[in-house]
Amino acid sequence: MSANPPFGDEHLELQYPCPWSYRVIGRDLLSLQAAVATVIGARDYTVSAGHESSGGRYHSVNVELIVESEAQRQSIFHDLVRHADIAYVL
Repeated sequence: MSANPPFGDEHLELQYPCPWSYRVIGRDLLSLQAAVATVIGARDYTVSAGHESSGGRYHSVNVELIVESEAQRQSIFHDLVRHADIAYVL
């Protein structure tokens, strides 16, 4: 029997505030960038270019910011996931 918990049962221990990054994926780069700006709002953040899929159907950007709490980190994630112009968030 393994001493490690099964995948998915681990809890990430972070000291807040801390830097956090999200990889955000969507079909249209400009819409993707606008969606990130809408969700992140007035918080300070940086966006850097990610990748384009081999067929050019998907684009990604990396979003970096300081999160103040677990609740804020999760809230941003869920708001990104729910946005119509965002296909995936990692």
